[in-house]
Parts: sequence; C-alpha cells; structure tokens
Amino acid sequence: MIAAKATASAAVDPAAFEAHAWGLMVPDAWVYRAANRLISQHGADALEEVSRLICDALDHREQDRAVLMVRIRLAILVLQAPPEGPLH
Repeated sequence: MIAAKATASAAVDPAAFEAHAWGLMVPDAWVYRAANRLISQHGADALEEVSRLICDALDHREQDRAVLMVRIRLAILVLQAPPEGPLH
C-alpha cells in the first residue's frame, strides 16, 4: 500500500500535492497587497481591523479564511516595522 502511494505521488506535481494537502495557498504577493490595502484604508487601526476579521472568520468556522487573515496580519506587522540597520 505504501509503495502504491509513493509511485502515485511521484507522478503528481509536488506543488499541486502541497496545495491539495494544505488547501489552496494564496501567493505572498497577494497577502502583502491586501495588507497594504488595509494599511491604506485603516491607517494605524489596520491591526485592529485584521484582528476583527480573524475573529469573524473563527466565529463562522472558516478556517482557511482565518489562516489567510493571520498571514495578512503578519504582513501588516512586517510593513509597519521600523527599518533595521544603519540608514545610508
């Protein structure tokens, strides 16, 4: 049985298998674009808004949407972080 799975998975594109196993993954560029849009629309309150969206997704038991919102929240933190290192 394990050998059959190994030969079957060898014929499948690994990226397609990973997308199927973890759900359809949204590209990072889209996540950062959504984070930038939330920052533009809500300014300093962007983190509060995305936290509200995470709670809303969890309340409706929409796991994929909650994971996406967490990724967007992390992108907002990255985009709002102060620059590191010496300035040129």
